[in-house]
Parts: sequence; structure tokens; C-alpha cells
Amino acid sequence: TPPAAARPPLANETLPALRSRAEANDLEAQVELGRRYIQGVGVGRNDAEAAKWLLRAATQGDAQAQFNVAVMYERGVGLEVSLPKAMEYYRKSAAQNTPMALHNLALLFTGDQPGLKADPAQARRLMTQAAELGQPESQYSLALMYLQGVGGPTDRAIAMSWMALAARPNQPQLIEAATQLAAQLNEGERQRARQLAEGHVKRIQANLQRLRATGAQPAAATPAAPTPEKPRVIDRTAIMEIQKLLTGLKLYGGTADGAMGPRTAAAIKEFQAMSGMTVDGKPSVELLENLREVAGLTRQ
Repeated sequence: TPPAAARPPLANETLPALRSRAEANDLEAQVELGRRYIQGVGVGRNDAEAAKWLLRAATQGDAQAQFNVAVMYERGVGLEVSLPKAMEYYRKSAAQNTPMALHNLALLFTGDQPGLKADPAQARRLMTQAAELGQPESQYSLALMYLQGVGGPTDRAIAMSWMALAARPNQPQLIEAATQLAAQLNEGERQRARQLAEGHVKRIQANLQRLRATGAQPAAATPAAPTPEKPRVIDRTAIMEIQKLLTGLKLYGGTADGAMGPRTAAAIKEFQAMSGMTVDGKPSVELLENLREVAGLTRQ
């Protein structure tokens, strides 16, 4: 009997063939179909149709689909907003070692949400789990938690140790932020930060090796949400976005009303100092772009 012909790669599968396989409960086909609909690849973007197929894949236990379904429930992309459902799917994905599921769960616990009481200590624990799976976004967020005392006492050396790991060569802003933080530490703190970073690396390597030995891998998950357009001018809407992004970074506690005031200016100055920008407290296109980039690191 001749061997069965190999099926074409899913990325090259025609839409009707892919749908047929997905209808037959082919997990990989369901994930690919959801991807095409959410990204509009070879078909018109359809968030509801993407949600349908990703939900079916998530029900079959696919960690990436579970993560994306959680994001869709949290942000109302193709599904009605439901924080309890988002939490349910984030937890399922996190149980399969999806770092960004752990990361997003941590962020949900940093502040009160409808039906969810803040638990900063739990947030720090979850973010540590994600960071120790090698997720640079989580390493950066964990550094901020230690700098700001979210979920426990402040510790500049621990913050520096995680910031140094997060500052990859392709992240010049994080490199600058790490450089700025290092300049604020004394020699004893810098030495302790180096020792801590070495320990982090060993734990990350051990965690990844353990997962490989069991046949598991941290699931790479891409959030199901559109990328914002590049800002062109700083108007009231842009200032409102700046305020919301600063709120997400725990730097601003006022109202996101699009109006500049002393609290907004102070929050901008704090972010500028942390990220190595010129500290003037003024909104700008560069500031908004930098905030979006950092928010992309801390919320995926």
C-alpha cells in the first residue's frame, strides 16, 4: 500500500479545505482558521468567526487558543466582554505554562476590576512565574513592581536584576531604562543585582529544560487585538490615551479626560525619567509612541 500523501502545510491550505478540516474537529485547522479570520489573511477580517473557531480549539485544550479567547473576552473582540470568562481562559492557558496568560492574570490582579478584588501579592507571584519562564515583557513588569512596591516591599536591586534581563538588544528603550536605574544604585546594590540576575538565568534555564523533558513548551501566544495607528498629532484624544497608558503602568491615578493638569504632567515626568527621555512633563508624539511600546511589553 503506498504511503498516504502528506497534507499541505496549514498556511497553504485553501479556505474550503481548512474549514472542512476544522468542522471535522481538527484542532490545528481550527487554530489556523481563527488566525486567518482575526488577522484577515486571505479572507475578510471577522472577529466573531475567529472567536467561534478559537473557542472550539480552546475547548479542545489548545493553550494558545485559550489565551486568545481570554484576550477576546477581556477586550470585547468578537465576544461580549466578560471578565469571569477571560479569567477562566487565562487560568486554563496559564496552567499550560503560557507566560503571557500568567502575565495578563497578574495585571488583572493589580487593581480592582468589576467582580474581581485587587490582589497585588498574587499579581507579583504570577508575574514572577511568567518572568521565570523567560518572558521579557513579564521581566520588565516585575521590575516595575519591585520599583513601585506593588504586591510587596520595594527592592531596587531585585528590580535592576529583572530589568537587566528584560533589556534585550532590540529594546533600546529598556536598555536606557536599565542604564538609568543602574546609575541610581550604589555599588553594593549593583553587585547584588548581578548575583540575583545570575540566579534568575539559572532558574529560567531549569524551568525550560524541565518543560522540554516533559514534552511541554511555554505556549507562544499572540493577542487578538488590532495594532493602534501611529499618532500624528497630540490632541485631547491623544492626551486621553496617554493618561490611560500611564494608568496601566500605575503612574497616574487621575481621570482619563484628555485634559493636561499637574497630575498628568507629574506622571509624564516619572515615565520620561524611567525610560531615559528628556524630562519636561509635556505630551508629545514621541511620548505616546514610547508609552504604546512599553504598554505592549506589559500588556499582551
